[in-house]
Amino acid sequence: MASNSYEYGNNGLFTVFKSGKHSSHPDFANLTLLVFEAVMEVVCVSAPGYIVARMGQFDAESQKFLANLNTQLFTPCLSTCNASD
Repeated sequence: MASNSYEYGNNGLFTVFKSGKHSSHPDFANLTLLVFEAVMEVVCVSAPGYIVARMGQFDAESQKFLANLNTQLFTPCLSTCNASD
């Protein structure tokens, strides 16, 4: 009985390290690539705005206008576009 006390069957944490693939789980490399792509999209969109703001090209009124434009126009468009996928 003591020899079976650490037997977890196929439901344990260490089944991840087994070579058999489970059909309902995505490939870890593919999932990592998708997350990396999503993060890089955010970086590529926000980095130019950050650089221009640090250079002093936008005053406070322009930043407020762009922030309102983003929340009232671009974000709803993005969420609608993503919902249709």
